[in-house]
Amino acid sequence: MTNPSVRIRSACADDIPFLVESVMNAERGHIGLGWWDLAFPRQAVITELLLTDKPACYRMDGFLIAEYPDGRRAGTILGCDLCSSSVPHTSTSRTWEAQAEAVQCAVMKHLNVEEMAHVVDVIQVLSSATPEYPGRCWLIDCVYVVPEFRGRGLADLLFRQSLARGSELGLPEARLITYSGNDASLRVYTRLGFETVTVGTNPEFVRRWQGRTTGFMSMRLAGCRPTPPKPTPAVAAV
Repeated sequence: MTNPSVRIRSACADDIPFLVESVMNAERGHIGLGWWDLAFPRQAVITELLLTDKPACYRMDGFLIAEYPDGRRAGTILGCDLCSSSVPHTSTSRTWEAQAEAVQCAVMKHLNVEEMAHVVDVIQVLSSATPEYPGRCWLIDCVYVVPEFRGRGLADLLFRQSLARGSELGLPEARLITYSGNDASLRVYTRLGFETVTVGTNPEFVRRWQGRTTGFMSMRLAGCRPTPPKPTPAVAAV
């Protein structure tokens, strides 16, 4: 069921508390444990990343919000232009460099030395289990719909708006990171036109994240709008 009164808008400073919770919950997925929980013991770090002035991944201006007329926030999605690397055949990019700088500034401001060492450890494990990015693409992340609003087509609306942004920039594809076992999300991504392109894993990652592995799903964007979901075939009357 869909609700035509919902609107999709850009995030603003008033959305920060909702965005922090959404970022945390989006990563937790079906097992209730995300890498933000393991890496950052204080949510103030996420707030810093949202408010950074660096061209990093988790800046507030990359988020879209699904909102009802009465002001209830129902969901969010992050989309960002993963800039081309200045070094051929590597996954290093200006966006990731800016993200690393933003994380460093945030953790130095809010965490002690022991906590910072823990962050480095978790990020290293996560990075070792994540497949390399192909270069410039539209990165989708932090997809989250508040439980009471699920089943209304809000994830589809958020995806279409975000993918349209990537298309307008002329990017060749959209990509997102997936976790094994999160079947409900995988069904949404597949319906929208994403396909699994690679899987990465690491024994230590699997141990810490309760058996989950990571992978990439991809969707072509070049010169076109997002692929709409396929209609449900009509069932002939008996």
